[in-house]
Order: sequence, then structure tokens, then C-alpha cells
Amino acid sequence: MIIAIDPGKTGALAWYDGEYHDENMPTLHGLVSRLRELDPDMVVVEKVGFHVAGNNASASAKFARHVGEIRGVLAAMGIPFEEVRPQQWQKELCGSLPKDKGERKKAIQAFVESRIGATITQRNADAMGILLWKGA
Repeated sequence: MIIAIDPGKTGALAWYDGEYHDENMPTLHGLVSRLRELDPDMVVVEKVGFHVAGNNASASAKFARHVGEIRGVLAAMGIPFEEVRPQQWQKELCGSLPKDKGERKKAIQAFVESRIGATITQRNADAMGILLWKGA
């Protein structure tokens, strides 16, 4: 089983076990519990957490710390993981997408829904997109 993680407080998890599942990002302790329960063979994490000029530096540092904590949990639990840049999975899975973030999110949501045949929230669409990109 593969789990895809869109990190961040408003991120999400997605996995496939004969059916597609997604859930909002749990707390760090909740993530540990969920990983123990699902026992994945591999995790794919969106490679984010970099400071962008013009963004709040404190928020960027907090987000980068959270991404590092996720990586630390995976390493400590011995779960193999890989990272993928948003630009890579989005282009390879969906092709050309709008530059506007809101419009891009809507397009990813629509694409994912068409692929899995179910409704999904915009919040969880990236995690499911990463999972589909990985081939689940």
C-alpha cells in the first residue's frame, strides 16, 4: 500500500486499498497512529516547505518544521518514502493547469474526481492527485 501526503495543517492523506480513501492531515501523533494502522509499504510526500520571498518568514519556518517532522516520523518508523515536487506530479498527471492557485486547485479537484469516480474536497485533492501520479 502507498500513502500520499500533502503536508501542512490543511494538507491531507490519501491511500488505496481496493477503494480510494482520503482524510484531512491529522496531528503528528495522529499521523503516527494512522501509519501504524495502515502499515504502508511506501509513502510519497509532496516536496514543499521552502520559503518564498514575500511570504511570512515565521509561517514558512513553521511549515518547513512540520514537513521535517513528517519526514522524521517516516524515517523513525522505517517507512520508505520519496518526495515529489508539486510541479512534477501536477504536470505529469494533469498536463497544463491554470497559473492562478485557486483555479489550479479546482482543475486538480475536477481531474481527480473524474479519475476516481467520487467527490473529493479541494483540501484533499492534492493528496489524491499525488497518489494517482504514483500509480495507485
